[in-house]
Amino acid sequence: IVYVVDAGNCRIQKFDSDGKFVGAWGHRGNSMGDLGYYYVEPKSVALDGAGNVYVVDGRIQKFTPTGKFITLWGTYASMNGNSSYNFTDAKSLAVDGFGNIYADDVFILKFAPNTKYLGEFGTAGKGEGQFHLPWGLTVDAQGHIFVADMGNNRIQKLDSRGKFVTAWGSFGSGKGQFKGPCGIAVDGSGNVYVTDLGNHRVQKFASN
Repeated sequence: IVYVVDAGNCRIQKFDSDGKFVGAWGHRGNSMGDLGYYYVEPKSVALDGAGNVYVVDGRIQKFTPTGKFITLWGTYASMNGNSSYNFTDAKSLAVDGFGNIYADDVFILKFAPNTKYLGEFGTAGKGEGQFHLPWGLTVDAQGHIFVADMGNNRIQKLDSRGKFVTAWGSFGSGKGQFKGPCGIAVDGSGNVYVTDLGNHRVQKFASN
């Protein structure tokens, strides 16, 4: 199943593996309390092991695989009795094998499956474990967190506790270089795929 963030139409679309349309949900909300809909354009989608769908749109919303609203937290959630955590500029989501949810706000935020805030990783800067405009993240089967550190034109790899493991990339158009990496995914073999925006390409890297 393929889920697509249709930002301009403020909805999520669902397709089968052959590209056949299955369903869609969401529209631009008309109030901050418009539960289960989108008050601003959705930016990213992620799934947990049960197939539940998480969407970031200035807050995080959780839906069943068929699009039924479950809960939300973030910018507008305090008005609805949920977690009062407010995002600054969350853009991407990832869910690990334990159901923990990660979001790339100014830094990397971690939430428990019940939406409880567990902490954040990173500070501003260019050093190891520091970020400048993180814009894309994913988690592999071992729980490693990969972050597209857009402003620093590199990819950073962290362990499940947020400790720096390694990084690669620099500004440029050569192999392994980036001009604004802004999306990332990991396949079942651990290969890493990066959307290299300024170079109009996708780059693939081995697990090492």
